Amino acid sequence: MRIPRYSRYFPTAQELKDNRFLRPFVRHLHHHSFRQFNRRPVAGGVAIGLFFGILVPFLQIFLAASATVVLRVNLPVAVGLIVFAVAAALLGYLAVNMAWKLKICRHWRRLRQTNVFVL
Repeated sequence: MRIPRYSRYFPTAQELKDNRFLRPFVRHLHHHSFRQFNRRPVAGGVAIGLFFGILVPFLQIFLAASATVVLRVNLPVAVGLIVFAVAAALLGYLAVNMAWKLKICRHWRRLRQTNVFVL
């Protein structure tokens, strides 16, 4: 079986078992679909990542990681999509906020030039 080139960046099952921080969860993390990039685990990870990334405003990564363990889908995809969804929402908010402020500044500048506020 050919090993994909991106799999060298992910920890192996033995490295997960040896990690001291993951030791309480090691019996849940042994399933191969957490590290597999096939159609079903990745599709499930995308669905969970988008669901928790948009729906829940707090504890997003923790709830998505819990759901991926229960449903046995790809964990890195779900967490990555949450990070992407939060960053996209933040950039969208900042863009709308900046555009609104620029529009208000132009409007007030135009009103000052027409001397509407002269008493």
